[in-house]
Amino acid sequence: MAQFAKTIANGNKLLQTLIEKANGQLAGKDVFMLYDTYGFPVELTREIAKENNILVDEAGFELAMEEAREKSRQGTKDMFKKGTDWSKYLE
Repeated sequence: MAQFAKTIANGNKLLQTLIEKANGQLAGKDVFMLYDTYGFPVELTREIAKENNILVDEAGFELAMEEAREKSRQGTKDMFKKGTDWSKYLE
């Protein structure tokens, strides 16, 4: 529980900075960065942005999320292509 509180506090601090610099809208890449790097819940970002009359670039967020998924899928494919010897991990 303490780690979650710390995550929320750190994310909220960064979110407030982003809101101050926002020109009416939070960039999707910034919302994704809060989520991916800091573990800050997207729903909370939306709620706090709304309270501050700031829009969230939902399409930009979804694009960043899909790019991350694709990068992860590609990394997994590449790992299996290299012929990794998984037997040492199975023991």
